[in-house]
Amino acid sequence: MLVIAGAVTSGPWWSAWVLDLPALAMVTGLSVLYLRGAAARTARGLARPRRTAAFLVGAGVVLLGQLSPVAAWSEVLLWPHMVQHLMITIVAAPLLAFGAPVSTVRIALPAAPRRALAHASRRTRRWRRTIGVPPLVLATAVQIAALWLWHTPILYDAAVENAGLHLLEHATFLATAVWFWSEVWATARRNHRTQALATVCLGAMIAQGAVLGALLSFAGRSLFAVYDGYGGMTALQDQQFAGGLMWVPPGFVYGPIAIRRFIRWIQMAETDLRRRELRARATGSDERRAERDAVSATDHDPDHHSASVSRSTPAS
Repeated sequence: MLVIAGAVTSGPWWSAWVLDLPALAMVTGLSVLYLRGAAARTARGLARPRRTAAFLVGAGVVLLGQLSPVAAWSEVLLWPHMVQHLMITIVAAPLLAFGAPVSTVRIALPAAPRRALAHASRRTRRWRRTIGVPPLVLATAVQIAALWLWHTPILYDAAVENAGLHLLEHATFLATAVWFWSEVWATARRNHRTQALATVCLGAMIAQGAVLGALLSFAGRSLFAVYDGYGGMTALQDQQFAGGLMWVPPGFVYGPIAIRRFIRWIQMAETDLRRRELRARATGSDERRAERDAVSATDHDPDHHSASVSRSTPAS
């Protein structure tokens, strides 16, 4: 059964589908632009089917979170709303980011918007260099700030009650999460310092989710006025379950990637250390060889030998 956003059906839970027209229009429009850009890449012999597939699956996850019964039930229970947030930040966002959406969509744009986007990208890169903060650190800080800001009771209650704010909330989560995951994927093959940074940033995402989830789980009272409980679940029980969802599941996404980056960090550090040792040995060998050659040349120089003999022979 298809219902307009704002209504929860009285039938089975799985029948409460939602028609979220703004979200549907935004995701569909972006997907069309992406497919045009991907087609242009393919025409140039630069096809990337895995990235295209990842983007389309990610877009599908976004729509599923906005149109499925999860969206309908998020108006009466907190934990389905947390499921929506997790679908955006740890399922859809990494897939969308892997699809390289900015560079692909830019190809599909007309000349004027493409130049404007390129100019904005250059200004952003200059600004990043000016402040001296690594992009991954900045993306992590911005995403954490967005997550905590929108989960303050005042903003959260307002977003649930206002469709426009609700869309802005989810758009903020999606944009910041895609930025974060784009930076994570971009550091995959860089040096050991970048791997260390990625490990720390992924760990920070695990930690902030655990702290926020713990605050919800152990608050002792319901923090959000828009929820009164539903279906035999009190508002506090609903909040505790939602806190557990924010606390535990993200670790199963961030954790394995953080471990992989940590292992790569150690491997790259060891490789760099061996290379430095080999260079040091080679430099030392070259210096010793040069000294031996100099001594040998001196020993075979007749003029130098005659001068040495004359200096060592006492005067008559």
